[in-house]
Amino acid sequence: LLLYCVFIIGERVVIAVLSLVKGVYEPSGYDQHKDFSSGMGRESFAYVPQLMEVPGFHFPLLICNIDDVDVRLIGWKDPNFDSETDPHRNYDIHNLIYDVPHETLKRSRNKKAGRNSKPHQEKEDRPIYSIVKHYPPQWAVVRQNH
Repeated sequence: LLLYCVFIIGERVVIAVLSLVKGVYEPSGYDQHKDFSSGMGRESFAYVPQLMEVPGFHFPLLICNIDDVDVRLIGWKDPNFDSETDPHRNYDIHNLIYDVPHETLKRSRNKKAGRNSKPHQEKEDRPIYSIVKHYPPQWAVVRQNH
């Protein structure tokens, strides 16, 4: 009985110590060789903070700054607004960040960001809404511009 207890407890102690030193994760499935940026707007969407199913609104309300995000990552588009020169303006009517003015906003609703936009200078100047950014690989930026 003593040998059995030592064997069972000893095995669990060894497994516990090895799990601290060696990874125990075993992936399931296989690599599909798909980059996130190659499927933007078709099969890859980002988590963009938004309020879904708000009574009286046909589209979700965004609750973040999307100026540094490719709009194809949002996952929906309002067909009533279509600005080809600045696709971010298409979402301004659905974005709550312009309802509460804040000094860290780069622009106001339906306006382009100015060159004199102030960067974050003080800790008190932090944004009150989430900031979402996407850093696409260089090949995706080149392909998008062509």
